[in-house]
Amino acid sequence: MFIFVFFFFFGFFFQAEDGIRDLVRSRGLGDVYKRQVHSLLKRAAEIQGRTLSDFVVSVAREAALRVVEDAELSLIHI
Repeated sequence: MFIFVFFFFFGFFFQAEDGIRDLVRSRGLGDVYKRQVHSLLKRAAEIQGRTLSDFVVSVAREAALRVVEDAELSLIHI
């Protein structure tokens, strides 16, 4: 029994430390949604010839600028 527990614990521990996963468990729709969004963003970045990181940062910057501009315009009209 001790040998089984020993190998199970250390085998699991070292797999976890090395990032090795034999069994991929889904956590539900959130995982599916994340994979779909990741695939969409990756494809859009490829179309523009950019890295995924560069694409996400540039799109987030553009969206943030629009939000700030809209907020400032709404203050002017008050």
